[in-house]
Amino acid sequence: MERSPMGDAQFLKALQMHLSKKRESLPARIADKIDSIMFILKPDRVNNGLLRSRCFNGIPEDLPGLRPLCWKIIMGYLSSEKTGWDSELHRWRQNYRDFLKEFILPVVSDSPPAPPIEESPEDRKKVIHLPRSPTSDHPLNVDGKSNWKTFFEDLELWDMIEKDTKRTRSDMNFFLQPTRRKTTFTNRFSHIPRPQCQEDLFIGQETHNEVLLRILFIYAKLNSCLLYTSDAADDLLCVDLGGRRIIKKKK
Repeated sequence: MERSPMGDAQFLKALQMHLSKKRESLPARIADKIDSIMFILKPDRVNNGLLRSRCFNGIPEDLPGLRPLCWKIIMGYLSSEKTGWDSELHRWRQNYRDFLKEFILPVVSDSPPAPPIEESPEDRKKVIHLPRSPTSDHPLNVDGKSNWKTFFEDLELWDMIEKDTKRTRSDMNFFLQPTRRKTTFTNRFSHIPRPQCQEDLFIGQETHNEVLLRILFIYAKLNSCLLYTSDAADDLLCVDLGGRRIIKKKK
């Protein structure tokens, strides 16, 4: 069942309708497990502790959309009050779009281009001395407030995470498959030629590991007290993005 751009409260109702049509084709054990989870999700206020306990041993994949909905509630992305789900989902998505604009999307200047400067023959003979200001920004500036320094640090971080995400669970086809987005997602590092650790199989489409790349990059930018690291990633063909290998505290 395709996930439509509806709120999670409406999507839960759609799940219930889909389950009623599909239940007879499911094994009894799986159907009972799904029924027990749907029963917990039925009240206007969801018991998070009870849902967490019921999902501890796994959430069946036979009802598409049930697992991500449960995880949103368990992880606190959605509150226990179902009446606020739609507004919360809208707020979180808007926050994500704002983070994309701040950290990942290409920087677009709103100011119009400067008009061309006409030089006279006399002007060409003059020697122009530029002031050597310590605050002037340039690609070799190592000042902590330099936009160029921040850009190159972000580029290094982006490349490190991209290398890991493109090798994440290479045994699972999911991460290599394209999403439903029809076009690629442009980022502010796209124009810089860099060696790729893996050939792109779907030209013109974004894959799930690219989505994972954006999420991890935003997380690393928002949590400056943590340092992204991939200690043994260079020696592995398959990277599992779990545990201590991803993030460690900065000294």
